[in-house]
Amino acid sequence: MTTQEQYIERLKELVISEFGREIKTQEDCIALSNAVLENVGISIDVESLEMLFVVEGSHVAPRPLTLSSLARYVG
Repeated sequence: MTTQEQYIERLKELVISEFGREIKTQEDCIALSNAVLENVGISIDVESLEMLFVVEGSHVAPRPLTLSSLARYVG
């Protein structure tokens, strides 16, 4: 695992901790998107969250804006 992948995995752990539950379904991604919008005023595309949290083995790198928005969400 590369350093970038390690950082992304750590960010995902922090997001799950802040969100208060696992993110495993499209409904979870919708709720997370709403939580980010409510807490930091940034809209994150549900499909981007699905690629990051739900799709196993996705080789699509998350956009920097998505990662930055999630980092702001966790503080």
